[in-house]
Amino acid sequence: MQTVRNIKTIYILPREDYVEKALLKTWLYESTNPFPSKIKAIDASSITRLVIQQNEEAIIRDQNTNRLLMVILRNRIGPDALEHFNTTITSMFNYRRPVARQETESLNQGHLTAAGYLATRQCGIFTHVLNLKNKFRGSSLQYEHEAKVVAANALLFNYAMGLFPVEVTSNINQVIENYQLPQLDGYNYGTVDKGFTVSYMGKNIQLPFPLGLCQAYASLNYAKYNHIDYNILDFAFACITKRGIKNNNNNQSIIEEGNFEGGNFFLSKWGIKIEMATNTFWCWPEKDEHGTTALPSYGYQAGWSQNLSQKTVTAITRWRKGTENPAHIKYRQNQIDDDSYAATALKNSIKKDENEDEDEDKEEELENKEIGEFMQLRFNQRKWI
Repeated sequence: MQTVRNIKTIYILPREDYVEKALLKTWLYESTNPFPSKIKAIDASSITRLVIQQNEEAIIRDQNTNRLLMVILRNRIGPDALEHFNTTITSMFNYRRPVARQETESLNQGHLTAAGYLATRQCGIFTHVLNLKNKFRGSSLQYEHEAKVVAANALLFNYAMGLFPVEVTSNINQVIENYQLPQLDGYNYGTVDKGFTVSYMGKNIQLPFPLGLCQAYASLNYAKYNHIDYNILDFAFACITKRGIKNNNNNQSIIEEGNFEGGNFFLSKWGIKIEMATNTFWCWPEKDEHGTTALPSYGYQAGWSQNLSQKTVTAITRWRKGTENPAHIKYRQNQIDDDSYAATALKNSIKKDENEDEDEDKEEELENKEIGEFMQLRFNQRKWI
């Protein structure tokens, strides 16, 4: 699979009635307003100028400047990758605490949980320690879970690098290089700068790109009002891994196929609405106002997204420059001392650095290897692409 081609490009102008930041923290809804009167909300149709329907793919650009605004792809993620995303998302909400989002939880607009990096790649654990529930810390369940998280993040990153246009991928590469960002050096995988192999259900999947960005989020039935994210990358990217209707059967919630109004993505300045569907993969400029239309109580929508916050990059930069707060250094060392997996990852990373010269030939061979398919499969029984 290569960078997508033959997808229609749509050129668009900003809304004529757009006023910068006038709708910040305003909820968008479709058809019926589900919020109490004290909540600022408007009908999304009042600012809609372009709808990308559930079965449509598109590249959208600014008509005046040709600036890339969005890429919307459908059914580009393999079914086994979607399966892995969904099982991992479900487990994340069992193992981790949600990110504090009082404004969404109080309005029944779902949850978000983070899969971020622990300050330094040398620690070798891909987790926000503080949002992992205490009973799982240091257990075998934690490490099995983290391996799945790393694999999911790596898969989405590889899809992004293989499918999105150069404006997106070159910016990602530039940021990673400029800030020397770690790329998911999990204890299961070691430090990886080029391609790598991820194991899933007894199959080894060869991925041509590195392990991915060091920050990700899983969402369940999550929507947010109109807002701006002041993060490092020019574009964030996300995948809706499952969408359907929640039905109760014998006191169990069953997710069935079906559509509902809501949970659709908006780029507010431009009046663009993307109708969400299972296996929708898209990117957008985070510094443009955006949001998600309100989800009804019976709607189900799960997703995986990646970006890079300023806070994450600042922490990594301080670590590399040796300007960290001494308390943070002590905290990290305590994490390593208390965790045999982290200590092993640290030793392996140091050993790899010492043997870097010996590995150059192998890395060059991998870099120059002709990749005919986006994701080479050592076993073709599983449909990852």
